[in-house]
Amino acid sequence: MLIKKLILDLKSYLSINYLNSRRYPDSTIESYIHKGLKVNSNSTIRKGVTLSEKLDEIGTGTYIGNNSTILNCSRIGNYCSISHDVKIGLDNHDLNGLSTSPLICKMKPASPTIIEHDVLISANVVILSGVTLGTGCVIGANSFVNCDIPPYSIAVGSPAKVIKHRFNKKTVDSLLTSKWWEKEREEINANLGFYNKLIEDDDASQ
Repeated sequence: MLIKKLILDLKSYLSINYLNSRRYPDSTIESYIHKGLKVNSNSTIRKGVTLSEKLDEIGTGTYIGNNSTILNCSRIGNYCSISHDVKIGLDNHDLNGLSTSPLICKMKPASPTIIEHDVLISANVVILSGVTLGTGCVIGANSFVNCDIPPYSIAVGSPAKVIKHRFNKKTVDSLLTSKWWEKEREEINANLGFYNKLIEDDDASQ
């Protein structure tokens, strides 16, 4: 066991300090990344982050803070901001069997969590497996998320509940239709005036 741990520690050290800088020259990666994970450009993964092999892709410009754990999650979209000490893709125990112990009753495989684009997840949030966080949504600090969160909404609490929507439906539909997160950063910046006008018009209509 000790030898196995030393090998894993060495593997992680080499990956973090040598391989990551070569594989992801335009990103900041301070944690171990498994070979099957696609990390897109300009991403930041801070120290102590645990990434399960179930995670297939981390989008462009996404930030993951220190000591976050991502387990049963298949995809994280572009321009997401995940704070420190966040736990994503935790499985729920079946309460209808003889026992809640997985040694007695086998747990059913849960669907993976999906995090769409431009999602903000604040510190110390817990998100269960099978949940989809819609594009542009915001999850408040210390929240427990056990249901889907719609695009461009703000959810807080334990369990998390939507307390408001960031924009009206017309603006949300326009932003989702534009798929701005798929465009190059230069094009996004060049069209900031258009997107800001959408939001200003939304504010004026409320």
